[in-house]
Amino acid sequence: MKQYYIHKDGQQLGPYNFDELAQIRIERNTMVWHDGMPNWKEAKDIDDLSGLFKNQPPPFQGHQQKTPPPEFKAERQYSETKASSENSNSRFGLIAFIAIVLALIAYLFVNQQIQQEQMGFELKNQQQQLEQQEAEKRAEEERLAEEARQAEIRDLKRQYDNAVNKLRAANIKLQEVQEFHFLRTFEEKDQQIAAQLNVVRSWENEVARLKNRLNQY
Repeated sequence: MKQYYIHKDGQQLGPYNFDELAQIRIERNTMVWHDGMPNWKEAKDIDDLSGLFKNQPPPFQGHQQKTPPPEFKAERQYSETKASSENSNSRFGLIAFIAIVLALIAYLFVNQQIQQEQMGFELKNQQQQLEQQEAEKRAEEERLAEEARQAEIRDLKRQYDNAVNKLRAANIKLQEVQEFHFLRTFEEKDQQIAAQLNVVRSWENEVARLKNRLNQY
């Protein structure tokens, strides 16, 4: 008795004998194979099974895709394995591409950070140089101002010493005028004393003025 294999709902079932096929009520387009057949066929195309479909209408929809016979199962599994391997290689290639893109982005980001740090360092150096130049400029201005101040002080001291000498000489002159001299009237004496007193007071004022200016330094 022949043993039949069927392909239904994506699964290969069997083996079944004729009575068992009649009980499970296979359809006309059910793919069937038995020993001696080179390929799978629809049940309606197998003469031995024609009696199963006498009162069964033909299917309304198109035929199902023929399922390869058992001898091609290994080839199909190889194709599926190959496709799976290709998909795995494709996924690996995609992952490698994403990793390269991420590495490139990271490199660009790090490079940008380094450039920004270098620019910041250069700006900081320029700022420090400007500050140093400003400090040197201020120091030079202060030095020149101090030199001018010292020169003015020396000039004031010279004027002060000269005024003190002039005042000393005026006082000596006043003492001489106040002494007794022959051939000079009292009126002439008083006039000479008054005039010399004016000279003394003038130099006293000049000495006081110069001394006050020196005290300001």
